[in-house]
Amino acid sequence: MDEEAPTLRLMRADLATLETTDSAQARALRRVLGWAEYAEFKEGSPYPEGRVRSLLDLAVRRFTDEANACTGAGDTEGADAHRRSAAALAQYF
Repeated sequence: MDEEAPTLRLMRADLATLETTDSAQARALRRVLGWAEYAEFKEGSPYPEGRVRSLLDLAVRRFTDEANACTGAGDTEGADAHRRSAAALAQYF
C-alpha cells in the first residue's frame, strides 16, 4: 500500500494549530487538503507528492490572484488575508 505524501502529512499536522491562530492560513490548508482528499477518494489511493505540489502551486497562484483583485477593489483586509493564505502554502515548497 502506498504511503501518504509527506507534504500532506505535514499540512494535516499544522492545520490544528493554524485553526486557532490564523483563519486565513487554515483556510488555505483546508482548500488544498480538500482537493487532495477528493482526489484520493476518486482514485482510491494516496495522492502522490508531485501532484500535491502541483495543487499547492495552483492554490498559491489563485490566492495571489485573489489578493491582487482585492487590492484593485480597495479591499486591503481581503488582500492581506489572501496574501497570508498564499504565504502559508508557499512554505510547503
